[in-house]
Amino acid sequence: GGGTTCQPLMTAVDATGKAQSITAAPMWVPHPLGGVVLSFGTGRLLEETDRTNKSVQTLYGVWDSTRYSRSGGIVTASNGPLVASGTLRSKLVQQTITGQVARTGGTTDFRNFFMTSRNAVLYTTNTATSPRGWYIDLPPTGERLLSNPTLGSGTLVRFDTRVPAESQTEGTCSTTPRPELGFLNIVSGLTGAPSVEPVFHSADPTLDLSNASRVQFGAGESVGIETGRRTVVFDLTSAGASPSDQTRTSPLELNRFTYVPRRIDWCILP
Repeated sequence: GGGTTCQPLMTAVDATGKAQSITAAPMWVPHPLGGVVLSFGTGRLLEETDRTNKSVQTLYGVWDSTRYSRSGGIVTASNGPLVASGTLRSKLVQQTITGQVARTGGTTDFRNFFMTSRNAVLYTTNTATSPRGWYIDLPPTGERLLSNPTLGSGTLVRFDTRVPAESQTEGTCSTTPRPELGFLNIVSGLTGAPSVEPVFHSADPTLDLSNASRVQFGAGESVGIETGRRTVVFDLTSAGASPSDQTRTSPLELNRFTYVPRRIDWCILP
């Protein structure tokens, strides 16, 4: 409408102040105090030189508390973002990937599962002091988000991140092959914390996945098929992999994670 002035919700930067690219569309979940929390991540793979980029990339959940009203064809925004431009990083609660899920004995599931912190994100109606959301810095060098996040049950959001091979020949003809790595992350869109109820399912009794929020899985390309209250995820890149790699990327079951289709247009500037 003619009564609005568009401003960026935030500028994504890492801990050193370096700008982060955003190449995948965000997902959103409704916020209990109004507005929405936008879930998105950073990273790019548009040019060959991007493959060797080692900059830290990040997953974000940012509360946009803006409410809109319309009168006489004019759209008015109220209770908008705390910071109209620049970075909101200082007003976000950091969640961290705390470590790998320990094994208690011999194992039949060779996948690597990881846990994420549960730091409180104490939203309040006092917009001057309330957190604006959360963020998670991705730990492996070169890991990034290149595909759109997807919304699951409740407020859970799935991020498929990947570490691309440093050249197009790596993993095939290179003398020192390094295949691409993929990670599947599922956290609360409101807080960035793991699901209250376990999301990942494994028949391996040596794994306690009650706090798992992340698993190393394939090379970042997968497809999910819903079966009742579960979704089975199939890696699309393991057909030609070695037997040990195929074991790590065998079909992965997700509990209580049925996809909810949503679509919204949003603009977040890198």
